Amino acid sequence: MEKFGEVGIIFYNESFEVIWVNDFLDSRRINIVGKNIIKYNNAFCLITEDKHESIKLNIENRVYECKCLRELKMIIMKDT
Repeated sequence: MEKFGEVGIIFYNESFEVIWVNDFLDSRRINIVGKNIIKYNNAFCLITEDKHESIKLNIENRVYECKCLRELKMIIMKDT
């Protein structure tokens, strides 16, 4: 079965430090636990600071549509 539209999940704390990523992001070698999400890619500030509802990011030669659920401190990254 062909896979498409897989979803990555990131949880961060009040200091924007990544505290958990799901297996999908881990399998893509997006190893950012313990890193500041804004310093990793400053485009994340556009969704964590309520400037945009969603953004598209190119990470490791793949494009992701990213949304932030601020009240949960969670970022959802859909593989497009």
